[in-house]
Amino acid sequence: MAKVNKEIKAKTSSNQWSSTKEALTWFRGLQNKQNLTFFQFDIESFYPSISETTLQQAINFAQQHTSINQDEIDIIMHSRQTFLFSGGEAWVKKKGQKFDVAMGSYDSAEVAELVGLYILNGLEKFIPQQNIGLYRDDGLGVTDCSGPDAERLRKRVTKHFKNLGFQITTDIRIKVVNFLDTTLNLDNGSHKPFTF
Repeated sequence: MAKVNKEIKAKTSSNQWSSTKEALTWFRGLQNKQNLTFFQFDIESFYPSISETTLQQAINFAQQHTSINQDEIDIIMHSRQTFLFSGGEAWVKKKGQKFDVAMGSYDSAEVAELVGLYILNGLEKFIPQQNIGLYRDDGLGVTDCSGPDAERLRKRVTKHFKNLGFQITTDIRIKVVNFLDTTLNLDNGSHKPFTF
């Protein structure tokens, strides 16, 4: 699955960051920073919120950019059937479903990355691709929208996530943001390590 995600990133030029360095490269490349404000969002409970439907939609999106055969799809979906045993008894999820994107596993991280690429593709309807990026469940974008337009943008983005089965928290129209382990400042174009 890592190969699939790499091919999609290359073909779509999505800003799905895998490190602070990549996010900083994006930030440094922004033009006219003083005229922009940040749009920051966090996907709540990202891994557990990935549904079978959303994963299938992400796979369909991936197939537009790379080859994924039915055997590979079957393996991806079969690997989502997670069972937990304790004391000789199987634990059952509250909703009784077997589908799970478990945190902490390599395969789940690849699934989350694929879903992230799918999310970024959908966000391009509202924010130009070069103006938004995602690191796992943390997103950051820039906009030159005024107050009312920025609020409309926030509502559209929130609705987009809700339609995919995700809840997000957002912060808009900010000039200085703590993102990953850095503090980014649009007023003076600086960045520095984030400290508490």
